[in-house]
Amino acid sequence: LVVEARVEDLDLTLFDYQLKNDGVIEVGLNRHVAEIGQLKLRGEGTQLGLTGSVSLHDNTIDVNATGDANLGILQGFFRNLRSSGAATLTAGVTGSLEQPVFSGTATINDGRIRYFPMPRSLDEINGTVSFDAGGVRLDNVAATLGGGAVTFGGRIAMNGFVPGEFSLTATGERTPHR
Repeated sequence: LVVEARVEDLDLTLFDYQLKNDGVIEVGLNRHVAEIGQLKLRGEGTQLGLTGSVSLHDNTIDVNATGDANLGILQGFFRNLRSSGAATLTAGVTGSLEQPVFSGTATINDGRIRYFPMPRSLDEINGTVSFDAGGVRLDNVAATLGGGAVTFGGRIAMNGFVPGEFSLTATGERTPHR
């Protein structure tokens, strides 16, 4: 079975985040392999390109993403989270669908993450996050919490496509009240 598809107009709402295609989308299915020939998405603060393939027979993936992404898209994947800001992304995911291996970087600019169970949000998030076989690595990612500066480091292991074990450090400074 060989299937080739060309989508000229895509209007997608991922929870409350709107995405549209930027050019013709070309995807195919050939001998149990789903192939992304051309897939460019745009939305508020997002210009993202995807390429690669997923083997349905072998349960393997080889997909790459490059471009700019609005961090608001994270809200679609995590219900207890509100986010904003921008990230410049160059990333890939390879290997089996059960144990994917991530690679690449995301440079965050003026990010904000509000995790509802926590009393305060992380604001003014800036820095580079790296992806590798061990998961997600933070090196000197700066932010503010409750008005004070905080710097994060460490690693977040991945269990498939979801975060697993956290091994993070946070160093902060208290802002004096006036």
